[in-house]
Parts: sequence; structure tokens; C-alpha cells
Amino acid sequence: MTLREVHHLLEAWAPGAVAWEKDSIGLQLGSMNQQVHTILVALDLTDSVITEATRKKADLIITHHPLLFRPVRSIDEDQRVGRLIAKLTRSRIGLYAAHTNLDFTTGGVNHTLATGLGIQDIEFLEKGRHIFKKLVVYVPEEHTNSVMTALAAAGAGHIGKYEQCSFQVNGVGTFRPARGANPFIGTPGVLEHVREVRLEMILPGWKVEAVTAAMRSAHPYEEIAYDLFDLANASDAYGSGVVGTLKKA
Repeated sequence: MTLREVHHLLEAWAPGAVAWEKDSIGLQLGSMNQQVHTILVALDLTDSVITEATRKKADLIITHHPLLFRPVRSIDEDQRVGRLIAKLTRSRIGLYAAHTNLDFTTGGVNHTLATGLGIQDIEFLEKGRHIFKKLVVYVPEEHTNSVMTALAAAGAGHIGKYEQCSFQVNGVGTFRPARGANPFIGTPGVLEHVREVRLEMILPGWKVEAVTAAMRSAHPYEEIAYDLFDLANASDAYGSGVVGTLKKA
């Protein structure tokens, strides 16, 4: 497994996009292409943690608190941060941090602490907002299902426990292909009227690239008309703090 694959697994659970905007998360030291066979997990990076990682032949250390939070102006081995960076580099050990993204996700740090305290009916104290976007794309009627399926496979259309959620409205699209165009439907220079479907699907902001790539791959048009809207919907999967009830007061 590569460090990039580890990154993708963590992103699927605790996306970096939900972290505090000023946080320092993700890859701190190393290469996304390096091979990872053994991982050591720690709260903070210390000398003893690196010693243990070296003894256990770990290729990667994942910490909750980041080592690099402010810009590093010099790597001075007489100072704590410089010393730890030098030790990791000499041992060829990668460093990855999952901080507030792990705090703000379902099943993350806050949920785990609450469960350990016996708290029930756990929910976020403040639900995350501005996490989702809405994709609106116009598709020829006969290609609607194939485009919708491709978007869903890339991560769109998930609402709670439901998948492939979409809204579809029939209408008529017009266009006149210019000289040099290679239209899927129509003739250059001729105004066309085509029955199309307005297809709407919700998606997390961090999946925009993958979803739009899937849209371009599945859509038959040379030029695709689509819109992306920011949403202020509250999320049940991400947020700051948790609250619940104790079984016994």
C-alpha cells in the first residue's frame, strides 16, 4: 500500500475539507508515493514515538496533533521541531496528521470520547454547513439514466441513508453549432431544439473533481451545459462538538 492509498482511506472517513480552515492536516513529511507496510498511531510526535516507530520498523506515523502548524523558516536540530524532522528524515519515516477533520466527523474523536463516557443519542453540537454543492446538468432524455448512474458512482446523490438521489425535469434545450463544431446532435449553422432533462444531484464539495470528470465521461455532448451551486444545508455526518444524554444522571 502507498501513503496515497492511506490518505484516500482517511479522506473517505474524515475528509480534510471539513477541518478547521486554519488547521494543518494531511501529509506533513514524506512522499505520497512511498510504500507503507507498518503504521504507528500517536497523539503527538515525540522523540520516544520516533524511537518506537524505528524499533517497530514503521514506515508511517499518523498523529492527531500536527507537528507542522506554522511555517518552518529553518530546520534547526537544536530545536524540537527541527530535531524531530531530522530524525524522521534519517529514518525515512513519513508523517501524517488527522486533526480537526477527525474531530468533526461521525465516529471520530468527539464521538469516541462521548461513547466512552456512556453518552447516548449522540449528535453534533453544531452541524457542519456549506459542505454540500448541487450539480445541475442538462442531458438528452435517452442518456439521463447513464449519466445519473455515473454521477452516483463518483459520489453524487447520497442523502443520509439513500443513494442515487436526483431530481429530473423535462424541457427543451436550444443550440446552434458553430463552424468547426462536432455536435452529437444537429448540424453546424442550424438552430436545434432538443428534448433534454435537467438533472440535479447533491454532492460533497471535495468530490466535485471526481463527479464532474464522471459527468464528462458519460455525457454524449461535445460541450456540456452544467451549473454548480453552493448549499448551506446542515450535515448530519460532520460538525463540531457532540451532545447527548447519560443513561443515568
